[in-house]
Amino acid sequence: MDKYDLRELADWVHQLNKSNRHRKISCWQLKERLGGFYRKSILKNAYYVIVEDELPFPKHLPFINPQLIADLSQMDAITYRDTYYIKRKFASDIRLHFHELVHVIQWDRLGVKKFLTRYLSEIQANGYQNAPLELIAHELDTAYSNAPSNHFDVKKIVKADLRNNKS
Repeated sequence: MDKYDLRELADWVHQLNKSNRHRKISCWQLKERLGGFYRKSILKNAYYVIVEDELPFPKHLPFINPQLIADLSQMDAITYRDTYYIKRKFASDIRLHFHELVHVIQWDRLGVKKFLTRYLSEIQANGYQNAPLELIAHELDTAYSNAPSNHFDVKKIVKADLRNNKS
C-alpha cells in the first residue's frame, strides 16, 4: 500500500466517523463493567455505533483486496480510530465491547497511518485470527471473560505489547 492509498483510506475513516457522529454512543456507559480495566479517559473518549447487519468497509478503494473484505465481513464489530461499529445483535456483548476498546487503544498509540499499515499487513500475512494486533485483543478479552472481577490496566498491557511486538 503506497502513501496515496494510505491517505485515501485514512480520509475514508475520518469521513465515516464524522458522518456518524450523531449516532455515536459514549463508552462511558460501559464504566460499571469495564471501569476496572479501562481508564476513565479512554471510556469517555471512545464511542460505538450500532449498525444493522453490515459493518462499514472501504470496498470502493481499489487497493483493498476482495479476500480481505471477505475475511473482515465475518466480524461482528470493527474499530476505526476512537469509534467502533458493532452489529445490533452483538450490541449487548460486553466481551466484544472489551475487545474493540483494545483496538481503540492500538489506534491511539500507533496513530492512523501506522495502525492501518500494520493491521492490514498483519491480516494479509497471517490471516485475521492470527494477526498480532488481533491476538492481543483476543488474549485480553479472554482474560476479562474468564475473570471479570480481576481488574488489570489494558492500556498498560497494550503499550507494552506494541513496544515488544513491532511488525
